[in-house]
Order: sequence, then C-alpha cells, then structure tokens
Amino acid sequence: MNQDKKDKKDEMDKLVLNYRNEALANSIMQQPNSKIFITYGNAHLPGTYQILKAKDPNWKIASVKWIRTIDTPKEYQKELDLLEE
Repeated sequence: MNQDKKDKKDEMDKLVLNYRNEALANSIMQQPNSKIFITYGNAHLPGTYQILKAKDPNWKIASVKWIRTIDTPKEYQKELDLLEE
C-alpha cells in the first residue's frame, strides 16, 4: 500500500473511531443507572473517557478488565456445503 493510501486509511480509521466514541459516550450519558457494564474495544477507552469527562467532570471509571472476547483456534478445518449438487 502506498503512503498516500495508508494516510487516507489512517484518517478514515480515526474518523470512524471518533464517531463511535461520541456515539458510545452519548449512550452512556443517557443511562439512568449509576453503575453500568460496557464491553468495547480497547482503542475506544481513551477517547470515550475524554468525551465523558468533558460532558461531566465527575465521571469516573470504577474498574477495567481486559479480556480477549474471541480467540482463534490453533487449528481449524471446516467445509461449508452451500452449493447443492
């Protein structure tokens, strides 16, 4: 991939990340409960937290637990029979 395409992809990735962070922060702010559980990718935490703090300086993270939600198997073989013979 040439540098120009890579730069455009990085720019688009940041745009999508920021959009999702804003949507997530807005959703969190609308929650009536004082404690909530969120499962989201780790790239979203810094930006989302920054947005939440800007909206409400009292906002805080009580705990963070990093887990891998989907793991690839060491070996995988499967056939899909989608076409009828």
